[in-house]
Amino acid sequence: MNELDFLPDWYRAGRRRKQRHHRHYVLFGLIVALLAGWSFMLGRSVGGLKAQNRQIESVLKDGQQSLQSALALQSQIDRLSRQNDILAALTPRTAVSVILGELSHCVNPRIIFNRVVLNQEPIKEAQDPPSASETGVIRIGGSAKQTASSVVPTRPQQTALRLSGIAADAADAAQLIEHLENSAYFKAVAPAFSRAKTIDNKTVTEFEIVCTVADYEILRDSR
Repeated sequence: MNELDFLPDWYRAGRRRKQRHHRHYVLFGLIVALLAGWSFMLGRSVGGLKAQNRQIESVLKDGQQSLQSALALQSQIDRLSRQNDILAALTPRTAVSVILGELSHCVNPRIIFNRVVLNQEPIKEAQDPPSASETGVIRIGGSAKQTASSVVPTRPQQTALRLSGIAADAADAAQLIEHLENSAYFKAVAPAFSRAKTIDNKTVTEFEIVCTVADYEILRDSR
């Protein structure tokens, strides 16, 4: 037996329309919920990226300041190093007080110095090339490594003395030369001049002697 459907068509059409509207509302709600969730997640991601960007900018700023401080410190260290090289190159290896003490030991009371000059100058043996009969390389014992600076001497230095004064007679000047030659502190002793001079009706000997401080050694390395 067939069941009779007494529902009119307009009722069934309205019911189907309401069902479609309900499905549309549910679908629209789901879409809105998904968009809201996506917006929330995107907002959190953007906020995290902004915070991370600020942190990176802070680290870069601190790193830049540290780099500038390091460069300034390195520049100061280089400047002090150059000054130290210049001071080391211009400072005699033997203290001036030691040189003057040994010089006073060599002088007798009959000699008066009116000028004592100490100069730093290149070592002559280091400038002159070896003769053809000599082999090997000349090294300066005890000399420090030189830098390429135009201010710092590039050649090994020695302390040269120029002694000017008067002696009671020529024998006293000759004795001074002998004492300097016998001293372990001096080398290359030579008279620059020696002449008679009258002072207050007395004849004395005016002299000038040159020598160098013997605080280095020429070494020849045979190959």
